Amino acid sequence: MQKILFISRDTSQTGATILLLRLIEILKPRFEIAIIIAQGEGELYGEFQKVSNDCFTFPKRYSGFLKRTRNKIAYYKKIKELKKILNGVDFIISNTITNGSMIKQVKQYSNAPVISYVHELGMASSYFATLKDIESVLSLSQHFFVPCKSVKNFLEKNLAVSSQKISYLNYYIPAHFNISRRERSDVLKNKTFVVGGIGTIDWRKAPEVFILTATRLIEKYPQFDIIFKWKGGNKNSLEYTRLMHDVALQNISSKVEFIEASPDVSQFIETIDVLLLTSREDPYPLVVLETASFKKPTICFKDAGGAQEFVENDAGTVVSYMAIEEVVNAIAFYYKNNDLLQKHGQEAYRKVVSRHQNKEKIIEQFISQLHF
Repeated sequence: MQKILFISRDTSQTGATILLLRLIEILKPRFEIAIIIAQGEGELYGEFQKVSNDCFTFPKRYSGFLKRTRNKIAYYKKIKELKKILNGVDFIISNTITNGSMIKQVKQYSNAPVISYVHELGMASSYFATLKDIESVLSLSQHFFVPCKSVKNFLEKNLAVSSQKISYLNYYIPAHFNISRRERSDVLKNKTFVVGGIGTIDWRKAPEVFILTATRLIEKYPQFDIIFKWKGGNKNSLEYTRLMHDVALQNISSKVEFIEASPDVSQFIETIDVLLLTSREDPYPLVVLETASFKKPTICFKDAGGAQEFVENDAGTVVSYMAIEEVVNAIAFYYKNNDLLQKHGQEAYRKVVSRHQNKEKIIEQFISQLHF
């Protein structure tokens, strides 16, 4: 049995980390799995331990160990553990473009080829990784996995990666996300129509656009029974305080609600009718796929990432970038046309099942690139 080492930046409750965990789960019967966590233990650390034969963790800011004399012993102890876990590794899979310094560290003690699974576009790459880290990823990776065309184009056009070194690897969405506890025929029967948002409340996700959309829709269609709910973020954060400031001053507190993040989003998805993805940049959002599993369509922006590749013209609505009036019109159209809402939800479901729940297809995609 071949041994694969996976490198994860962290074990936080975020899209790229969740998707890596799911990939490892379906690969585990075929391979011996070792995992390196580059930046400490997070919410999903215990889950990574469960799916691996060995799970190795560097503390946060491990690269600073040598600069602090008191940590030299701890550092060299970690290096000894690292060498042990690298013994017998056939392939190294690095998750995200942010692991340059970790790959560089690992390659000092292993000749195994590296495949980097890139989930980022330009904005996220520059924000979460240094130029030096990105250069290390590019120089030390023999191949790259990507989830969609948008990321492939970014690697080719912005980072000069040859198309011959890039392959698609579909995200895996477990089938249990398919179970919906209410029929779509009940969507508008004695029920408020809910526009949902899911994600962190940082600038890239554009929660302020979510609020502006709600304000404009309420102004344009005051007779519609529509509310807006966003799940994600921290109510003790400055970002949340700023958003609530806008909600209060626009007098929409009864129509807009922000709910704190939690590990399980399925119950929230159950309550919404359409997902509004306001992201300025989102490579291939997990939330779109999970929402599709509940037969719910998505409204997203053109040229803001890979969501439009899934939504297309039949699993939701793609509108011009930051065109709030177009978003409002799309929501209103779904509100008035329940048949289309259901049709687009059904097509979203069909796509997620065929593209993202076929384990054997995804395993075949993965194995086909292990030819170094």
